[in-house]
Amino acid sequence: MGTFQDLAFYENFSISMWPKNVLLTNQPFDDETFARLEYYSEVENVGVEFFKNKGHSFPKRSFLLFQAFIRQAKTFYYGAKKLHYRASSLLYYYSFLNLVKARLVISDVGAITEKKMYHGLVYKRENNLFSHQSIYTKDGVFRLFYKSIFGIDIPLNVKLKMVNLLAYCSDVLYEYESGGFGERKIFYTLARLGIDPGKKEMWPIIAVSNFQKLSIYKKFLTPFFSYFEEVMVNFSQASRAFNIEKSDYNALSYFQSRKRYFHNKNKHEETNKSFNSLKNDVNDSLKTILQNVEYSTDGDFNLVAPLRKNFQLPFNELLAIYSIMFYLGSLVRYNPGYIEKLLNSKDAWIIERFVISTPQTFLIQMANYILEEIIIYKHR
Repeated sequence: MGTFQDLAFYENFSISMWPKNVLLTNQPFDDETFARLEYYSEVENVGVEFFKNKGHSFPKRSFLLFQAFIRQAKTFYYGAKKLHYRASSLLYYYSFLNLVKARLVISDVGAITEKKMYHGLVYKRENNLFSHQSIYTKDGVFRLFYKSIFGIDIPLNVKLKMVNLLAYCSDVLYEYESGGFGERKIFYTLARLGIDPGKKEMWPIIAVSNFQKLSIYKKFLTPFFSYFEEVMVNFSQASRAFNIEKSDYNALSYFQSRKRYFHNKNKHEETNKSFNSLKNDVNDSLKTILQNVEYSTDGDFNLVAPLRKNFQLPFNELLAIYSIMFYLGSLVRYNPGYIEKLLNSKDAWIIERFVISTPQTFLIQMANYILEEIIIYKHR
């Protein structure tokens, strides 16, 4: 293990894929999120300019397609909110599908406009235990969505078990673990910037919750361990760096970068250049495991485990919510009797919590992904 440098000053350090801002509001978060999207989908000159800046040859055409998908997404979303959970999943899935297509308009216009698009997921009707319920990847929207996030293809016919995907869903993790369904796959993380004025150095420091559950994916974590090293930190050091309580100290593992970066408050240009290099290196090391947070009470960001230990493909909460809602929507269409069979069971209990809790989280994450800006919501 490395040595934790106790003489450093510590500053808050934002690790995220895109710029991050806090939005204070007295409105429901989903209303605010659709308002953000509608600035680009309903104000024509703003939307056309948005697509022009994205390099689209026909920005007006892209704007109109984007507008149609956002309008459909909003219609299905608010329609779903009025329904019982046993039926609302179908409309939520249609809302999610349109949000994903809106994102793909930005990055992959041809695939969306030039041919019929299939879901990219398939449900095979089964009546066995919920713990065995699965869907499978096919060509279509889901695979394009996956590639737009991670830059790689997810293979065809990958089996996605519903009970395993729930481990990625932050809104139901308490229910998931307390109900004995499994162990979580997302881990809240704190981040700080250590600064040593004497040596004119700075470096990132992070504290990861329950890291032992993530550390079993050794191959997947190769870029992480190439950049970060674990360090021993006593409670006094951890409290000063991260402002944590004693109860949190033992649940966290502590890491710092192996590399040091120039920092001199009197040399702004060189320090800014060095800081940009630091951020790029951090993002590269976390590229497949970083997940942003949407609410002010969460950690600074999350680290996310891969799909399976013997199949270490990256996955995240956005893909998990989308996949589970597709499955539940398929039950509504093709196998509604299965949902009724689950009544009075813990399976129905967690499905209800999932359908009620996750749509807003998906909406906020998706809007952040569409607009490439992280908004952290706070109520006034």
